[in-house]
Amino acid sequence: MISKRRVRNLSELLLQAHFSGAMIALDPVVELDGIDEAYWVQEAVLRGLDPTRPVSWKIAPPRDGAEPRSSPTPCKAAKPSPAEFVAVNRVLGVEAEIAFRFGEAPRVKGRKPAIAEAVDEAFVLIELCETRFYNVDEVDPLLRLADFQSHGGFAMGTGIAKWRDVDFTKQPVDLLVNGKSVVKRRGSHPTGDPWALAEWAAKHCAARGMPLAAGDVVTTGTWTGMTPIKPGDEVVAKFKGIGEARLRLCA
Repeated sequence: MISKRRVRNLSELLLQAHFSGAMIALDPVVELDGIDEAYWVQEAVLRGLDPTRPVSWKIAPPRDGAEPRSSPTPCKAAKPSPAEFVAVNRVLGVEAEIAFRFGEAPRVKGRKPAIAEAVDEAFVLIELCETRFYNVDEVDPLLRLADFQSHGGFAMGTGIAKWRDVDFTKQPVDLLVNGKSVVKRRGSHPTGDPWALAEWAAKHCAARGMPLAAGDVVTTGTWTGMTPIKPGDEVVAKFKGIGEARLRLCA
């Protein structure tokens, strides 16, 4: 059974960390009772940061046979590339990703669902990963999920409309920090098919009572792992044939 007390207490701690920059030092034994409680915390924190509906979602690929995990993300944390961010809490690093922008609300029910048809483009995105937990490596994974999956911000770059022509199993990516290539891979998405996660997200968001609408964005997980950065660094993610994004972490 969902504990409103646990949800409220963790939500208040996370909101305080967002606004003050003071990190949360939780005892490692602190836990949430299941994924639904983590999602309730996400939504409570989101309402505290921005009362408008979420327009961007972070989807994590499934692990160990479990279903993917999702996080709505604050509207103000999504910026067009080139984007500058000032870290409020501890920066973990950056990730190069492919995201999908919906041009209209996808139809997820009925005999003829229309999800791919609702997508206007696939585009390059850099996620800044930032945690509100002082001892993030020790806390339960559900707590990290509740913390928007350590989301700090999105730098949303260029993309293509003909994304269905892309062979994602062979797609190259190059991540540069201060002009130097630090990660260069090919076909390195964890599932091999980022679109499958965006399709799952459309159904999942509708089931959570927050259906996707025109203009909404779903990002689908890192192709480059987590790359540490420090204040002053400039990051570029390039996906050949798709586009690029730029992010700078201000000192």
